[in-house]
Amino acid sequence: MTDINSPLYTTFDDGDERGVILNGFREGVWTIYFKNTVYKKYTGKYINSQKDGKWIEFDELGQVLTKLSMKWVK
Repeated sequence: MTDINSPLYTTFDDGDERGVILNGFREGVWTIYFKNTVYKKYTGKYINSQKDGKWIEFDELGQVLTKLSMKWVK
């Protein structure tokens, strides 16, 4: 069981995710990696488990594919 205020490092079929869970919500900068690599797939910020701000998508060689701007609305 994950502490509600702790770093989270988890593995899924399509890659790893790294970030912080605060009061049960994803908070701050999160990075999602391609499976079995050190290459980022996405990086961006969460507020209350909602994407917020600049999110960047990378290809498998680390090159930027897309830059998105997300806005969390309360």
